[in-house]
Amino acid sequence: MRGQGFRLVDLSVLGMCSAGALLFLTWVNPANAQSQSEPTWLNVTSHLTGRYGHAVAYDAVRRQVVLFGGWRPLWPAEWLNDTWVWDGTDWVQKFPATSPPPRPYHAMAYDAARGQVVLFGGWDGSHLLNDTWVWEGSNWVQKFPTTTPPARRGHAMAYDAARGQVVLFGGFGGSAALNDTWVWDGANWVQKFPATSPPVRGGHSMAYDAGRGE
Repeated sequence: MRGQGFRLVDLSVLGMCSAGALLFLTWVNPANAQSQSEPTWLNVTSHLTGRYGHAVAYDAVRRQVVLFGGWRPLWPAEWLNDTWVWDGTDWVQKFPATSPPPRPYHAMAYDAARGQVVLFGGWDGSHLLNDTWVWEGSNWVQKFPTTTPPARRGHAMAYDAARGQVVLFGGFGGSAALNDTWVWDGANWVQKFPATSPPVRGGHSMAYDAGRGE
């Protein structure tokens, strides 16, 4: 918001450079943006290595961006399960006692009602996944809901603040794209059956519109 300043982090893998290496660039909209007529982007040197298919979410309780996993499609390909947090200056790696298995193409969203980052699904290089994990600031904890969405990759999740639940939509399940809707209530996934839904898709994005509660 103009006059208040903000910090926005864009985490972009920009493909292969001329030397054949992945590039990971962290771009920051600085907090002193109110002194400028328009915000600007700054490229910040980072210790985080290049990757594809990772996921990020903002942890509002701890005021840091959390990043998990992805893969490096070099030879041999490397599937990742490392956890990093952005402290406003650089990426800091965390070493939790337990972590989800390596994966790309999962989804994460911050569950404000419970103060946790929720992770679901992805692909381990051989199989689609349907496990649920939560980040509690220092450790990943696996959840075992009684009902859960089918395994998938390329889905999207966002936290619905008006209803206090994480919403999951679509993705790729096996050879077919999906258009099912699920919500996470902190203990269980509950499938919803709306009268109308977007067509099947994967690799999409979702965000909560607080101004309109949608």
